[in-house]
Amino acid sequence: MAPTQTNPDSTAAAWGEAVALASGQTLCNGLSDLTLAVTLLDHEWQVRVARHPSPGEEAVWRQWLESGVPDHDEGLERFARGGEAETLTLRPALADRPLVIRPNHPLHLPPGTDTTIYVSTLLWLQLVVGNDRMLMEVPVHRPSWTWMGADTMGGEVCYASQTSARLEHETLPRRPWRALSAVQFRHEGSDYLTLERFSFPAPMMPLFRQTEPDAEGVHSLWTPTLSIRCEQDLTTASLKVASAPPREAGSCASLAPARQPVERNHLVRTMDRIFG
Repeated sequence: MAPTQTNPDSTAAAWGEAVALASGQTLCNGLSDLTLAVTLLDHEWQVRVARHPSPGEEAVWRQWLESGVPDHDEGLERFARGGEAETLTLRPALADRPLVIRPNHPLHLPPGTDTTIYVSTLLWLQLVVGNDRMLMEVPVHRPSWTWMGADTMGGEVCYASQTSARLEHETLPRRPWRALSAVQFRHEGSDYLTLERFSFPAPMMPLFRQTEPDAEGVHSLWTPTLSIRCEQDLTTASLKVASAPPREAGSCASLAPARQPVERNHLVRTMDRIFG
């Protein structure tokens, strides 16, 4: 989904497309409760990040071009220019830490079956100027922290995320600042498996963009399928990252690489790193 133009002079850029700025111009973006303004000056870039929490999450990315410097310094950070081209590219990325995803309600998986749930995860905005110089990156929403591990000695700091754990991908709300993922659980045990939380390896996930819009006219972003296999119970779990999005995503093109590529596209983790 490309940003929505809000006035005749606005500039709407899809993910990964460079916007040319003249000195003194500001590219503004409104994404849910985040307002991001990037200003080009003769000798510096200025980035202003303002957050105004609201009870709900909007669905529209508003983007417009202004002449002049914003009249506030909320969340201001300055970057000296280094001779790069006068262009700004907004590049999406998944979280820089694993996500601990909790279904809103426990989900019980029957034995001897494959169950696929669909989740959406928030994106980070990477601000790239010139050819490939990243100024900074900004999460659309401030993530909350949590711990994933068997105890305080073994594990890692992660981000917390809740999900409805939908079983039909058509019911996932589409947001331009969220990536959609299919998580396939193969339960080979003899009894029900209760899914209360699991670790989603966001840094190891590349991003893809649908080449054709869906019924709502949206080019959604997708990650490859994540497969979690439990031979008996949670202590026998292994994890695998596929090479492409699920079939239901339709035709997709590569958009952004993973932060930490997975060697040979396969990753196995111990129980405390997948289910905690």
